[in-house]
Amino acid sequence: MIRKKSIVAIFLMLYFLLLAMPSILFALTPEEEVKQEQVIQRSEEERRQRASLRFRELSLAEEQAALQTRPSKKRFIDKFDVSFSYLESFDRNANFDSAHKKDWTQQMTLNAYFRDVPFSWMRYQIDYRLDTALHQHFEANDSFTQEIGGKTDFKILKSLFLDTAYHVGYFRYPSSTQSSYLRHQVIAGLKHYPFRTQRFYHRPNFTWEYRDYRYRKARTTVDGLAVNTATRRRDITYRIDHEIGIDPWKTTHLVVHNQIGFNDSNDGHQDFYDYAYFRTSQILSGSYKKWYAFSGFQFQHNNYTARQQQGTAESEDLPTVFGGIFYTLSKYLSVGFNASYFSSDSNYPDLEYSGATFTLGFYSNFKPSEILDKAHKIL
Repeated sequence: MIRKKSIVAIFLMLYFLLLAMPSILFALTPEEEVKQEQVIQRSEEERRQRASLRFRELSLAEEQAALQTRPSKKRFIDKFDVSFSYLESFDRNANFDSAHKKDWTQQMTLNAYFRDVPFSWMRYQIDYRLDTALHQHFEANDSFTQEIGGKTDFKILKSLFLDTAYHVGYFRYPSSTQSSYLRHQVIAGLKHYPFRTQRFYHRPNFTWEYRDYRYRKARTTVDGLAVNTATRRRDITYRIDHEIGIDPWKTTHLVVHNQIGFNDSNDGHQDFYDYAYFRTSQILSGSYKKWYAFSGFQFQHNNYTARQQQGTAESEDLPTVFGGIFYTLSKYLSVGFNASYFSSDSNYPDLEYSGATFTLGFYSNFKPSEILDKAHKIL
């Protein structure tokens, strides 16, 4: 028993040392830096989507309960919720380019929530997220993320709510230190049930996001060459969203989401990181007994106004088709498989690619109070 515990302890020490050990980066050209950042951002979006879609459905009942908000009389410990997922993913184009190199990814995500309803017109949530992703071949995409924050919902009218949220998180790439950043995110919006029913809502949102790249300097252009300044690179993103949710049937949910965004960076070399984009997505989900499935389509258009390709602003279209199916093994555990196909159509040939991702994993959602109560009864 002692030997087994020692092996586990050594394994955990090596694992966290691996996450904490930054490697030396070789100098990259501006174009290579842009490509690397696009790969990391797209990989980050894919991972977030894989981990969050199932939990989004699991929390749907809690979200819709806003129409019947009542002051909470739960015990303090009953207000905690925890979700955990372990996913194995196979990427047919892990580097998002025409080379179509394959890779395996192991992703673990832990979410902890504290929810309370102190007044009939207000509820709030404090949450924490820990996410790790390890790649078999493309170690530059390995990530370690911690994020903490919360949101508050205010009931303005019987069917109208004001949503506010703030999160701060550190997105660390141990093998690509210059891509690591600290992010502050502020969200404000309205959620309206125009027909006073949970089966239809729409929600406009505004998001302000600030990213501070702790290990990368902002650049300027001198004689046509990129030169580092004394200031760290910082980006600000503005997003405007509108979401419509419809329940055609009791166990079916349709979400239509549209978003426009703008990224403004203090990196002045050819304004490589200044761009605007438009994104639209539709997700249809449904459940039957122990089964749950979803399918969706997403389209994004990026316009890099300052980057020129043969006198034309660089742009790209990013369509994605995805879907998944899950089976509930127990009250606390489900297993799921999901897949996605993505492509890029760009006027810059190096940014054209296509690929697919297949993911299999376990998802757990539970209340610590229930586990503790059962353990107390057994003991």
